[in-house]
Amino acid sequence: MTLISRSITITGTVQGVGFRPFVTRVARSLGLTGTVGNTQNGVHIIVNGPEPVIETFITAIREQSPPLACIDLIQISPIESSVSSEKFSIIDSKAGEKPTVEITPDTAVCRKCLQEMNSADDRRFAHPFINCTECGPRYSIIHSIPYDRHNTAMKEFSMCPECGAEYSDQISRRFHAQPVCCPSCGPKLKFLDNKGNGIGTDSGGEIETVKRMLAEGNIVAVKGIGGFHLACLATRVDVVHRLRESKLRGEKPFACMIRDLESAEQYAVLTSSDRELLSDPRAPVVLLQKTKECDQLIPMIAPGLSTIGLMLPYTPVHHLLFKNAPYDCLVMTSANAQGEPMYIDDHELINNRDAFCDAILTHDRPIVVRLDDSIVRPVDSGTVIMRRGRGYVPSSVKTPFPVDGIIGLGAQMKNSLSVGQNKSCFVSEYMGTTDSVAVVDECVKTLKRILGILQVKPRLFANDLHPSGIDSQLFDADLPAVKVQHHHAHAAACMGENALNETVISVIYDGTGLGDDGTLWGSEIFLSNYLSYKRMAHLQPISLIGNDAAIENPGRIALAMCANGDYDNDKIIPWMDFNERSILLSLLEKSTFMTKATGMGRLFDACAALIGVCKKRTYEGQPAIELEGCADPLIKEYYPFTVNTGDDKLLMDGRSILYSVIEDRDRGIDSSVISARFHNAIVEMTVKCVSVVSEQAGVDRVVLSGGCFGNRLLLERMVERLRNEKIKVYLHKRLPPGDENVSFGQVLIAAAREKEGLI
Repeated sequence: MTLISRSITITGTVQGVGFRPFVTRVARSLGLTGTVGNTQNGVHIIVNGPEPVIETFITAIREQSPPLACIDLIQISPIESSVSSEKFSIIDSKAGEKPTVEITPDTAVCRKCLQEMNSADDRRFAHPFINCTECGPRYSIIHSIPYDRHNTAMKEFSMCPECGAEYSDQISRRFHAQPVCCPSCGPKLKFLDNKGNGIGTDSGGEIETVKRMLAEGNIVAVKGIGGFHLACLATRVDVVHRLRESKLRGEKPFACMIRDLESAEQYAVLTSSDRELLSDPRAPVVLLQKTKECDQLIPMIAPGLSTIGLMLPYTPVHHLLFKNAPYDCLVMTSANAQGEPMYIDDHELINNRDAFCDAILTHDRPIVVRLDDSIVRPVDSGTVIMRRGRGYVPSSVKTPFPVDGIIGLGAQMKNSLSVGQNKSCFVSEYMGTTDSVAVVDECVKTLKRILGILQVKPRLFANDLHPSGIDSQLFDADLPAVKVQHHHAHAAACMGENALNETVISVIYDGTGLGDDGTLWGSEIFLSNYLSYKRMAHLQPISLIGNDAAIENPGRIALAMCANGDYDNDKIIPWMDFNERSILLSLLEKSTFMTKATGMGRLFDACAALIGVCKKRTYEGQPAIELEGCADPLIKEYYPFTVNTGDDKLLMDGRSILYSVIEDRDRGIDSSVISARFHNAIVEMTVKCVSVVSEQAGVDRVVLSGGCFGNRLLLERMVERLRNEKIKVYLHKRLPPGDENVSFGQVLIAAAREKEGLI
């Protein structure tokens, strides 16, 4: 039989997932010879053998690749005979001209590793750093690519002979597993007091000591894959209260880690898709509907909400902490101060006054990339990503046109960074709020690291209109920078994710974003493409009494929206103090210097205040989240609304809806009914405006973006009603609807402007 040779280049998520060992096993099983190696562009294969056998080999690669692999492209070309050995083997990595490889996210420890860790006869019994090619740390330990051990945090740990043998054995599951280690040669746990002093324990006794401390009601800092968590019993009200006070957490919900799916059923109502999300190798925090017993079992975890965030153990350390433990649910919250980057070093944790804990469980494997836990929410149409972190990054998003060298610097809140490379965009992990100096510093470091890994040379920066956004001069003062309106970036991001390259109707609902006119926008219905947008509809503007203070006190927003209208000003908010109300009304009359706002989030704030669901905001989005939480999903009625015609645009009158809210409240209607009718009114008012714009412009495609669409009730009702009107609806698939997608939209808009010679 005639022998041939083929050169095969494979791109996608193919490094750090056991791809080369898989290729080697398949090739050897078929009797083929050749080589496979990592490049900066993916994986390159030279294969020799009979043509039909090589075709079988290629089919196996396509159809049987490792579970964590994701192949984007296979390029095959004939080459001259290249028989250089008697067997197929892995060769050292080679550098390419410009890396386009998909770096692998960190994944939860796999079942095979857990079985070994729990087997007393296995040499990795109770090993807190067990991993293989199918699981474990990846992105969090990578300094650079190709993904080889010397380019990771594991370069400090030399393999023992036994691990080295597994690493070189093509039959082993750890064949070329870069983080491979064992108790003899791997990282070591350390147990410290809260001052950083070492506390002696029996050999391997750190885990048992921490379990005992947790069971006794102590708070312990635990070093994970992407940073430190604070862990404590979720069932102890006094302990959770102490944690809230030390973290200045207010009423913001905590995420909990539960032992297993059976334990989760005590706290959340689980569907089959919920179970799949919890068991996903990416191991996100999943926002789930509470059981009736949840608030009795863990009353201080998510006060005032109908949902709870749960995740399963995802590191070997987590599993060891739950093994035979007298608890099944732990609070697991990041140790860093609110809005600050994750703590990854012992000294960061110890030196920060906000990181209150009684003891520290740490280890000596460095964390290269800070990663917070990802948060997702199941909805009728699939899954909404609420925050992208560990397990979901890194990942690139394909773009409809070239974006090479364009950098998106993101928004002020919930920031991310985006780097354009060819016809894809690398979107970073959640970074935080840019009014924090520490977050800005971390953004600078992160961008430099990403540019180094991808070997992208910046040509053009794009950032937000808001002056508090990141300044491109922090990176390179000589490069041009373009300003992109916040909500236009949202629209472009959703268009880009859905490969749309035409004019669409964009519904962008969030709390705030600086508009072209200097006011705060956030209830935008645009007719838009990547180059431009036209504001077709928005809420009637209101004055924010006290500006930023109004955001923290939703009663002020309700008063500003409803005062001096159909209702006695003194009866709008019955729970508000008379003197306070008088002062606020006086300020409202002199509103010349107050910020004007049209954010949809502010309308939700007002409704929450009117019915007493949320009188004081202690965390971002609290009024709207609690308003959604109290809504009865079975209610289909909606309040009447008014849409006025302004100067070439539609003006949605939120006041008309709020007056109905007040009427129902004063009639003693339950808040669950009022909230549902309010949500439904927002949906119907939006559908009315979209239908008018659609008919006028002849456009039947709508993109939905903005933080308000993290609201499940609003999103599901909106999608259902728009589709009933024969409108095609497009949602975010790989990015959150909130501000984390803004940097991606900025890159697309800047590229479109550049292409048209507008920069």
